Amino acid sequence: MRRLGWLIPQLLTAVYAERFPRRKPLVVASMLVQRVAWLLMGMLAVVVEAPVAVWLFLPLYAIGCLAEGVSSAPWSDMLGRSVPAERRGRLLGLMTAAGGMLAFGAGLVVRKVLLVSSGSPAGFGLLFLVGTALSLPSVWAVWLIREPLAPNCRPEEPLGTTLLRVPELLRRPEVRNILWVRALASTIHLSLPFYAVYATRGLGFGPQEAGLFVSVQMAGSTLGSLFWGWLAGRRESRVLVTAVCATAAALPFTAVLFGRLWTWTAVDAFRWGYLAVFFLLGMVMAGMWMGFLHYVLDIAPADRQPTYVGLLNTLVAPLTLLSVVGGWFLRYGYALLFLVNAVFLLWAVARCRHLTAGRRPRPVAEPAGDTAQDG
Repeated sequence: MRRLGWLIPQLLTAVYAERFPRRKPLVVASMLVQRVAWLLMGMLAVVVEAPVAVWLFLPLYAIGCLAEGVSSAPWSDMLGRSVPAERRGRLLGLMTAAGGMLAFGAGLVVRKVLLVSSGSPAGFGLLFLVGTALSLPSVWAVWLIREPLAPNCRPEEPLGTTLLRVPELLRRPEVRNILWVRALASTIHLSLPFYAVYATRGLGFGPQEAGLFVSVQMAGSTLGSLFWGWLAGRRESRVLVTAVCATAAALPFTAVLFGRLWTWTAVDAFRWGYLAVFFLLGMVMAGMWMGFLHYVLDIAPADRQPTYVGLLNTLVAPLTLLSVVGGWFLRYGYALLFLVNAVFLLWAVARCRHLTAGRRPRPVAEPAGDTAQDG
């Protein structure tokens, strides 16, 4: 629900946001709606009986997810106009790495609270309330951003008229090519939920070791974000997207390799080597977010950044449901599922050669100039 709620409203929100010279009010308003939804969920868990709380919890959770999606495209546009392109990749890498480290620490706190509360609704409610309180400074931080005025605001027109222009946008080679790559890369959802399932059912890991998988994945996300940020600061965004897709393609091969080696040899080191899958998974999920965002902000016209970001994210939203198809493939074995997924991910790598180069990072001291080139 959260993933779909984040992706689906982005195109409509982007079209609406382009009517205004500043996107910050819309971003802050949607962030506040999300925090209010979290606050109410926490209060429900503490004071309302379980059956009623569940029915009230789900719509509030949906509202929170949609509010996050509403803020995404305008926030991305603010980032693109407020942060110089040569610093953007490093900033995204540091943001994602810091978020990974904080999430790791938060996971330890969550585990402790739930142990003390014996998993009671009050324990979950306390976590929602504390999380809401800790997230409020981020709203203030966004409000403090000095957002430049957006160029060439879109005149008000019926939403249907605006959406009819989407096919024209898709005919542009740079948009069509990145959409192909993003769609093929999103096929990672085909096998995404089944790496942990294979570890427990096929490799002998116990359910109690699920926390270890999460920890390794968070380590991959944190260290991977630092690497992706370093790469983005030295090469054009096309190279970053290609590297992320290549890492994603290595993921199913790594799962099959260590799984087969342990099956054939029973050497325990190969079973533990399977943890590399979760490390790579953390790298890939962090890299996909920052890599595609960085690239799209590079190629989008300054006055159409929200539409480019929203279009890309909304059109690939249905692909997050591919895990249902992956579940059907499981009747033929995990190895076949992973290898089929690898074919699509390798296709994404191959399609990267059609991407335009984007901006090549420059030292900050150099004067700004347009270094975009055709690729």
